[in-house]
Amino acid sequence: RAAPTQELKQGLEIVREYTDAKGHVVTTAKLGDELDVHVKIRATEVDSVGNIAIIDLLPGGFEPVLQPPKVAEEAAEGEGDHTAPATPTWQSPIGTSGSTWAPEYADVRDDRVVIYGTATRNVQEFVYRVRATNAGTFVVPPAYGESMYDRTVQALSLGGKISVERK
Repeated sequence: RAAPTQELKQGLEIVREYTDAKGHVVTTAKLGDELDVHVKIRATEVDSVGNIAIIDLLPGGFEPVLQPPKVAEEAAEGEGDHTAPATPTWQSPIGTSGSTWAPEYADVRDDRVVIYGTATRNVQEFVYRVRATNAGTFVVPPAYGESMYDRTVQALSLGGKISVERK
């Protein structure tokens, strides 16, 4: 019922921040504004932890902004190229070019973003965008991560609050 007051770091660490277009950490936004969500992850006890799931519940009043996949360069070159097409790779429907971590899969829902991949000792960052859709003050639930096959590896970030004002 109450938000956690301490982070949990058991073999994995997660830090999440909301920033504006200029990269400043924010706790308030205007209705209709888009914010970047920075989810930073790293393994803390081994060089690499595979098969992790990061669950980032969105605060009420926000929705994820989907980014259409980039068009393959081969398709953009025209009809004169008769080479066999390369096997298409999966591309995340969410995420910005500022990301240093490429998830193996992302499940985007109305109230959460779930990303799957491998964490290493180096801090890696996944950045995606959300839009403020309702005015008010909202609880920011903590982001949670866990190894899907080793339940002893888990992490919980701190939550917080964010306010959305009418324009």
